[in-house]
Order: sequence, then structure tokens, then C-alpha cells
Amino acid sequence: ASKQFEKVSKTVDKIFKENIRCEVEINGVSKDLKKFTGNSGAIKFGGLTLEEALNVFAKLPRRYLKKEQKDIERGKKRPITVIIDREEGTLFIYLNPDGTYMLQGGVRTLGTAFDISSNASYNEVVSMIKRFYSDRELFDKWAEEIKQREEREEENEVLARAVVYDDSFPVTFCVGIMRSGIIVGPKEREIMAPAFFCSYDDIVEVKLKKGLLTSGIEIKYYDHKKGKVRKEKFSIEKDEYSKLRNVLSL
Repeated sequence: ASKQFEKVSKTVDKIFKENIRCEVEINGVSKDLKKFTGNSGAIKFGGLTLEEALNVFAKLPRRYLKKEQKDIERGKKRPITVIIDREEGTLFIYLNPDGTYMLQGGVRTLGTAFDISSNASYNEVVSMIKRFYSDRELFDKWAEEIKQREEREEENEVLARAVVYDDSFPVTFCVGIMRSGIIVGPKEREIMAPAFFCSYDDIVEVKLKKGLLTSGIEIKYYDHKKGKVRKEKFSIEKDEYSKLRNVLSL
């Protein structure tokens, strides 16, 4: 990611055209831009100046009807989508069912985009469109944000997980072995909300015990708040013992 970022910086610094015409297209509205249709057919405006792009955006509906909101939430129709494109990257704008906007920014040479905001206001979108046209540092900032997010995702990637064996838990809990530490929390759609997390810097010892019916993991770690070494034990399903052991032994 760092090598890619270096390339992006050189490309963006080369030339930034402030009075550029950006390619603009809109999905999900009628040709007069007044009614929501939910269709994927794009209305392409070609190259527009900043003033022209803002005028087009101002004409779009800012709210959905109740039925339209439900259709979007159920995936039956697509939201109103604005795509503004220039040589350096792309700005994606989606009107949410609640009337806020989702914003995504893409950097051309990285070939990827990231979520800028999930609930931006109308004025915040207008401000971002203006920056997209005129801020010569914007794409450097986006590239750095993408790089940092990729690094965080790599650190937080769960390399192995095991279900915690305890009938007293109302939801399924998991122990996860990550690049940055060991995590324990409820498993919901593969996303773990941490109830316990300990970085490897603070871990003193990890023991895995394999039994006939279940296995266990014991984590000794330094608790900075208490100023002493503490211990956590979890009983895990026997069949998943090897998943944790194999990753921890690397």
C-alpha cells in the first residue's frame, strides 16, 4: 500500500486542473431530475463545470416517499446516485432512505474507494463537491486515508476463531486470534464486537488445553489499570482447538 501511495502522490502533484470539467452521471431519477425512479439507467451529462454540477445536484429530490424508502431498504430499487469523475479520482454520492447522504471517494491510481461519510447533510455534500473540483490536496488526503484503513484492516483481520463453549451466554461468543492481539466477543455476521481485547505487547502467556469434550484457552496479560498480571480463561469447542493453536504457533 505504501508503494502505491508514493505513486499516487507523484501523479496528483503533477498537474491539478482547478477549472476542470468533470464527467457527471446520475442514476435513479427521471430525465427532468424531478422524480425518483430507482432505475439503474444512467443520465450522462458529459463534462460539467463546478457551477453546472452544483445546479444539477440542486435539482435532485432530497427525500423519498415512504414506499420508496421501503423499496430501497429491501433492495427492490436503487437509491439516487450521483457519480462525479475526473482524472485523479471519483466522488460517489448516494441519497439514503432517511434523507442523508452516503459519500465515497476513489483514487484513480489506487483503483479503490472508501467511505467518507454514511450520513452527510446536503450542505456537507455541496462542500465536498466544491473540494472535489478545487482542492489540489484532496486526492493525497484520500490516498493516505485509504492506506491507513488498509493497515488497520490488516491489523484487525481475524486469522482464526473458535466458538466459546458456555451455555450462559445469550449469544454466540468467539475467541479470535488477530494480527494485533487476541479478541473475545459476540459473533454477528462475522463481525466481532469486542468484550475483551488484549494486544500481544501486554500478553504474558497463552496456554491452550485440549480435553476430551472441550478445550480451553488461558490468557495471562498485564492489566495497566490494575497494575498487575491478570488471567482470563475461556472454554472453547474441541474441534476448533487446532485453529487457534496453529495460528498462535506461527
